Amino acid sequence: MKASQQNFGFSLLEVLVSMGVFFSIMTLGLLFGFDFYKTYIFYSERDVLISVLQEARSKSMANINQVPYGVRLEESEYILFQGNYNNIFTESDYVYHLYPGMVLSGDIEVKFNQLSGRTDGGKIFSLSDGHRSAAIYINQEGLIDW
Repeated sequence: MKASQQNFGFSLLEVLVSMGVFFSIMTLGLLFGFDFYKTYIFYSERDVLISVLQEARSKSMANINQVPYGVRLEESEYILFQGNYNNIFTESDYVYHLYPGMVLSGDIEVKFNQLSGRTDGGKIFSLSDGHRSAAIYINQEGLIDW
């Protein structure tokens, strides 16, 4: 008679190798996922800034409240204002806070003229998070380009 030997289960070495492969895949997934999230945050901030600039221009062109509108850059925020910005927050001003780690630079303020949407000259805003940067250009005619 032949003795049959059946092995059930996994050896310790097989379990350790499969766990190592699993954790390596998880680590790579987390690294790529975190970079994807930071990229998403950066482009989201850029798009919000562009939409605020477009809102200021469209409100000026529509002559809402018969005043010009503009956007002012501060250290960690930007402000959509109407009329002239005078460092005093009013009910008509909207403050948008930047995500931590984002840096805005360039021109401090852009104001769009009533009815025409023109500016007093070309303006450049720059948004950066340390790894990526985006430049937003506003020409004399009020065209917003990024």
